[in-house]
Amino acid sequence: MNLSIKLNIKKGTFSLHADLEFPLENITSCFGPSGSGKTTFLRHLAGLEVSDNATIKLGDKIFQNSNFFIATHKRDIGYVAQDPFLFNHLNVEQNISFGIPKSSNKLEPELVQLTKENLGISKLLPKKPSNLSGGERQRVALMRAIVSTPKILLLDEPLSGVGAEQKQQIIPFVKNICSSQKIPILYVTHSIHEILNYSDQIISFQDGSAKFSRDIEKTLSGLKVPHFDSNAEGTFLNTSVVSVDSKFQMIKVKSAIGNLSIMGSDKKVGEKIRLRVLADDISISLSKPSDTSIMNTFDGLIQSMVEDSSGMTTLNLNIKNDIIKARITTKSANTLKLKINDKVFANIKTVAIIS
Repeated sequence: MNLSIKLNIKKGTFSLHADLEFPLENITSCFGPSGSGKTTFLRHLAGLEVSDNATIKLGDKIFQNSNFFIATHKRDIGYVAQDPFLFNHLNVEQNISFGIPKSSNKLEPELVQLTKENLGISKLLPKKPSNLSGGERQRVALMRAIVSTPKILLLDEPLSGVGAEQKQQIIPFVKNICSSQKIPILYVTHSIHEILNYSDQIISFQDGSAKFSRDIEKTLSGLKVPHFDSNAEGTFLNTSVVSVDSKFQMIKVKSAIGNLSIMGSDKKVGEKIRLRVLADDISISLSKPSDTSIMNTFDGLIQSMVEDSSGMTTLNLNIKNDIIKARITTKSANTLKLKINDKVFANIKTVAIIS
């Protein structure tokens, strides 16, 4: 099933342009900084926001264009927001039953039971929404959306109030159960871990535009994304373990740019892991360094150089036809007299294991 969505929205300083058409496959993450338009995008798809410059089509069904608009309740879409709406005069069980499709006279018992158990809803059934925590309300709203078996499920940070450990159990279940029910998901998240581990494709929101890609690592590498507590550019690498050195608690992994040695001994040969290399953790030299503690050095060509207002210069380095970002001081770039197409050595100081 393909989703086609065209938006051209301008409201004061906010703008969002999207001209996308792509097949929906299990989980499509929506990722970008706060205020970049992710929620606006989902709300237009759900019919909760209306714009004159919007054309939306799901499969063969037109949701809206300049002359036509289908109301939210007729779109057969499940929507779970960060602050979910529940009916306060109904208990949890009644709220969930409210999700029964109008074309059906009962919920699917097996689906209800599975979802109830995996989302931890059973003990909440007799309670009123006013007696639930924020995380419990989110889980109830998520269950209601799933058991209604919509054509598409829109999740806007639906588990922000749920603990990290419980979230790591819930997200794989939601992905698997929706896959079995053939319900594709659009999932807004700020978590790199969730995108890399659960997503099948990505829509990135940046500088007023939305772009679709199946290459998640490449897309993330091209964005300024949160990593721990900093907003830093970097590169994501898919790797596999080729050897383990238990004595020094290190592993060697194979990547597109070559082999890297990194800390860790809890991995197995052949295991797939994703790495994140921050641009600030790469130094540049004109010759291969010797007598150094840095173990990962790769030669490449400078493809581009961008100087910013903070006195830093970002280099895009072509290493074995893969692009690696390095960020050094502009003074260092000038001292080394760096220019495009120069051959340099990238010395990677730190590598973070993402998964």
